[in-house]
Amino acid sequence: MSECGTDNPDAKPDKHVVQCNYVAPTRIARSGARAYVVLTNDGGGHDRISVRVLSRGRRWIEKWEDVRVLGNFRPKTLPPEHPQYANANDYGEIAADVAMRLNEAAERCRLGKE
Repeated sequence: MSECGTDNPDAKPDKHVVQCNYVAPTRIARSGARAYVVLTNDGGGHDRISVRVLSRGRRWIEKWEDVRVLGNFRPKTLPPEHPQYANANDYGEIAADVAMRLNEAAERCRLGKE
């Protein structure tokens, strides 16, 4: 076994993503639906972000969503065998920081401060 813990040199590394849940239902997703953050607004205005969500029809859909309907942003590790691995945006070491900032932005938007 190598120092990295695997014998396969072609093994893909885990991805560090940001996962969240819908806190309010929409036409596409139920309240509580799991979603993965695809893109954030680099200008710091996180009022709308792109997410990949498991829809009511049990299909993964990528869409721009109002951050007020999302919450519980958190870092998540996806192994290569995860069904969303190929579609996931790898935030690496900053996943926890991105999740924290999105939680803060969502709360500000829900309180009407943005």
